[in-house]
Amino acid sequence: MVGAGPVGLLTAYRLRCLGLSCLVLEKRLEHSRASRASTFQPACLDRLSSLGLLPALLHHGHRVEMLRHLELPSGQRRDHSFAGLKSHTQHPFRLHLEQHWLCQLLLERLNQLQPAGQPAVLWGQELMALGNNPAPNRREPIEVWVMGKAPQPQKLTARWLVAADGAHSTVRQLLQLPFEGHDLPAPVLRLMLARLPEAVEEQLAGLTYIRHPLGTLSALRMRADWRLILRPTAAEVEPALADEQWARQRLIQIFSSYCESSAWQSLPMARDHYRIGQRCVSVRQKGRCLLIGDAAHITNTRGGLNMNFGLLEGLDLAETLARSSHGDGTDQPLAVEAWAVLWQERTHSVLMARTSQLLNGSNPLAGGHGELRPDYASKLLRQACLLDLIAARERDAT
Repeated sequence: MVGAGPVGLLTAYRLRCLGLSCLVLEKRLEHSRASRASTFQPACLDRLSSLGLLPALLHHGHRVEMLRHLELPSGQRRDHSFAGLKSHTQHPFRLHLEQHWLCQLLLERLNQLQPAGQPAVLWGQELMALGNNPAPNRREPIEVWVMGKAPQPQKLTARWLVAADGAHSTVRQLLQLPFEGHDLPAPVLRLMLARLPEAVEEQLAGLTYIRHPLGTLSALRMRADWRLILRPTAAEVEPALADEQWARQRLIQIFSSYCESSAWQSLPMARDHYRIGQRCVSVRQKGRCLLIGDAAHITNTRGGLNMNFGLLEGLDLAETLARSSHGDGTDQPLAVEAWAVLWQERTHSVLMARTSQLLNGSNPLAGGHGELRPDYASKLLRQACLLDLIAARERDAT
């Protein structure tokens, strides 16, 4: 396994739980606590619960049981309760939690599963080259060359190499796989505030998508603070990134009907920004190499769909490898190939299709001027929570 992010570590943990060996290579020297994805959808909560991981995560996260779409300045709103999903999930809520909490927990559990004296993760190991990458039905192993503390690269061998090494995947580049798609012209601006003006906070649910003539804003309640996501246009990027005044002015304009401008000027605010795109590989498998998570696809960040999708596909890969590892192993190449084809199709029909719709400003749950039929609204909410993927998995298993 290459990459010690949430997708790589969860896949490795599932492999170890199922009795298969797995070594994780990570070029960083230690676990990252950088602020990245922060939403866990019900579909993933169900899987994490089945693995005994969820109680520790719930302790650190914030449960969100209501999704709100708010039109401003009119104040028109549409609420969707996750309680309506009780017949489809054991966890009818979203969990807002930084992904590093999951990584930290997985590292602890992996170390408990490892034989004495054998590390679960080799830190500071950068992949330098791929050696022999045989066809899946051949007996010889795949070879990789890594550079760590030793003065010379070292050769490692394995039956499979799983790339979970992020959007700038070294494995993907060494395989010369195109990362097809496009990058968005403007970055996303993220604001972190310990509190909001009281009159504004009263209008927000734990997750609120706000639409305003000046642009959209996403408000996420975390355990200790609020995260406000602004999306400047290409023409607004320079002032938006220069200092915090652009963000404060935008908040003043969006919430002008609820509070005075002075309410925003004195609030402590931290901010950062990141760039996003819509890209994916054309194939998930090349020889004995398999790609998952950000190494295989990146999307816009709404709903944390990219990370959640990656967690689900990683778990399915681990379970596919375990189911097909018995006997002489001749069935494993076909099982892995079927996994690669299935999740590549889902990447296009589910992940890319839904996130592209959000990027285009067409969110069916936001509705128009009429009410959504309850059955249709429930279907849309299940899809937004990726619960249809879990249902499909259960159908396939039976």
